[in-house]
Amino acid sequence: IVGPFSAGDSYRKQFNKNLILTNTSFYSEFELISKNMSKNSIKNVSIIYQNDTYGKYFYDAFIKYNMSQNYLYSIVSSGSYERNSDNIDDCLKSVFNVKDPFDTDKITEETVNKIDAVVIFAAEKEISRILGYLKKVNPNLFIYYNFFVGTNSSNFEYISSFNTNNVYQSDLTKTNISRYPELENSLTKQLEKHNKDKSEEEIAV
Repeated sequence: IVGPFSAGDSYRKQFNKNLILTNTSFYSEFELISKNMSKNSIKNVSIIYQNDTYGKYFYDAFIKYNMSQNYLYSIVSSGSYERNSDNIDDCLKSVFNVKDPFDTDKITEETVNKIDAVVIFAAEKEISRILGYLKKVNPNLFIYYNFFVGTNSSNFEYISSFNTNNVYQSDLTKTNISRYPELENSLTKQLEKHNKDKSEEEIAV
């Protein structure tokens, strides 16, 4: 199997020469996110995740990871939504503990300030809307989201009017690929060619 979609720990319990991983494990991603939250003195965290196998696994793994660590932040709320659905109302009600999340004028400073950061495990379709809403409610909010939802530039395309400071997308790839020297060499050359072509394209423009 080459590049399985899941970053679940079950794929990584022991080395399998027939399994080529091109993305990192969830726990490596969580470590990156958590260290950055500690660096930014985050105290209270909320979690948003899509209500399917992928999202639930991510959520459960994040809770389990944090229980095994000694980070100085607390998970204070969470909310889930149905994948490929435009309806995130109930998710936001749960995250902010409000009856009407879209009446942002009535979301008190006390409610907003209970949450320093939001960690999102979402599909690409919903990410822009979630990012836009969270930044509308609290421009200073720290937001962390998983790597498999496109790029920052594409996700910010529809929220250019909002403050995009303190938004982090974890980007972890090529883990374990050093076990496959020929593949690593080939991939490295392809990445170098891509970056060179991109650079020349930008210069031309």
